[in-house]
Amino acid sequence: MNRLRERALALGASAAEILAADRLSSEDDLAAFCTSCEGYGQTANCPPQVMTAAQFRERLRGFGQVLVFRIDVPARVLMTDERFPYSRQIHEMAAELERAARADGYAGAAGLAAGSCKPLFCGEFDGCAVLEGGTCRYPDGARPSVSGFGINVFRLCEVLGWEIRRMTRESAPGDTETGMLVGMVLF
Repeated sequence: MNRLRERALALGASAAEILAADRLSSEDDLAAFCTSCEGYGQTANCPPQVMTAAQFRERLRGFGQVLVFRIDVPARVLMTDERFPYSRQIHEMAAELERAARADGYAGAAGLAAGSCKPLFCGEFDGCAVLEGGTCRYPDGARPSVSGFGINVFRLCEVLGWEIRRMTRESAPGDTETGMLVGMVLF
């Protein structure tokens, strides 16, 4: 397990911690925020194509632990398209760490990442290949969204002792210099 945490740090995570999976909080109202996202309904990795928050809570019972990792990013980019390279990095890290967990014997390991995979991997395509009856164009990188399952990242950061501030498009530029994007692997 510690090897997985060290791998996250080696891949560029600013911080990584392992905790009991039952410490995750998944809330229906948080998953509902996805309906306002430009990625909503656009991919097989986002609502309404993924399981609901209630279904996720049920599935979560099958996992013992979760590796949570983050990358710290300039706050000014989080509400702009400049976040896409960082978000893609989180997706790719989650996928790599999922593969590492499976190689370590956690056959059902599942990686989750920050935001919709559509603008990160398939922005130049009209649709999601999976939703069109094909296979994912980026199966080694694209992962389901943490938000889509209603995971309360603020509560999770409190549990981990990571300082986090709510940022919106209306936040003042000087409110905070650094924000974060969070990914995880359940195992």
